[in-house]
Formats: sequence, structure tokens, C-alpha cells
Amino acid sequence: MKKILLIIILNLLWMNNSFAGIDKIKNLDSIKFILNTENTSSSGVDAGSYLCWADNNESNYSPKKIADRICHRSFSHKLYKIEKADKFKKLYKEFLSIANLSKCKGEYSKEPSKNDSLKWNNCLGYIDNGREIIIAPFKEGSYSGLGIRIDGFFSLYIGEFADDYMHGKGLMYMSADTFKDFPVEKRNSIVVEGIWEDDERVQEISRKEFQ
Repeated sequence: MKKILLIIILNLLWMNNSFAGIDKIKNLDSIKFILNTENTSSSGVDAGSYLCWADNNESNYSPKKIADRICHRSFSHKLYKIEKADKFKKLYKEFLSIANLSKCKGEYSKEPSKNDSLKWNNCLGYIDNGREIIIAPFKEGSYSGLGIRIDGFFSLYIGEFADDYMHGKGLMYMSADTFKDFPVEKRNSIVVEGIWEDDERVQEISRKEFQ
């Protein structure tokens, strides 16, 4: 009984520490711009916070809800705009300021002979492999620890990694405009809190519409 209780306490402590780290990342200026309703970032990126659908299924990004249209909060347009503007390099600098880690030296490359990330250790790294962007701590050539992932569908993951996988406690933000198979009125942005193992969500703690 005492052993089970100890395990529960340790798990609760781990969860609370993960929450605290995630909240710290969410408080970065770039993340706040993505997740809030502001339409112009401090670095000058301008992007609407709403995706509004017309009767013909055409859509427009807008700073505000458009009258006589079904509008949902969206952040994928902001992610797209930031990627085009600076590839999230400003976000990387902001993360460095709170990570208590030095910047990893060299560059990531798909060619193993030119890929400096294979040697990264105890530093904060940045990877753009054409499919996703990863900003996370590196240990012995793999990203492991609390970090950020923006995938090709412009979903945003803030949470834990282990050995190059989403693994541990995390939040996944999925934007309304990624749900193409849903009826327009049901294309809500959502945020899922859960536990991941090897990039798969194995436990869903909560799911809610993104307001």
C-alpha cells in the first residue's frame, strides 16, 4: 500500500513539474501571440485570429468574426505566417532565455556527414527538417526534455520529448482549418492535454474547444 501511495505521489509531482514547464513556455511572447487574439506580433507578423466560412465553403482569415459567417478561432494562419517570416527563430531565442541551456552549436542537416545535431548534448537545439520544426533540449544527439513541435499541418505541441519522440506530458493545439472532413459548423480549434508515448497519445486527460 505504501509503495502504491509513493508511486502516486511521485506521478503527481512529475505532472505538476511538467505543467509548470509547459506554462512557462506558453508565456513566451511568440506563443502568446499564436494562442491569443492579438493580430500583430511584436516582430511585425500580421495574421487574423479567426477563420470564417462562406456558404460556398470558401474561407477567409480575419482579425474579427465576419458577420453572417460561421467563424472559429484559428492559429494555423499565425503559425504559417511566422514560418514564412522567420522560421520560428525568434521563438527559439525566446526559449533560450528561459531554458537555462546554451544554444546548440552548428546546424541540423538531412545529410549525416553534415548533421551537427548528432553531436548535440546538454544544449537547446533547433531543427527544421521540411516536415516539422522542433525546438527542444538535446541529450547525446537526440531531443529529450520539454520543448515545442510545429508539424506540417500547423498543429502545435508543447510538452515532453524523449529520444526524438513526443513522450510524456503535453498539450496539442489543433486548428479549426485542419478538420477538412468535418461540417463547417463543427470545425472548432481544440486543445488536447494528455500523455504521449513514441509520438502516440496513449492517455487523454482533457479535451476542449479553443476559445
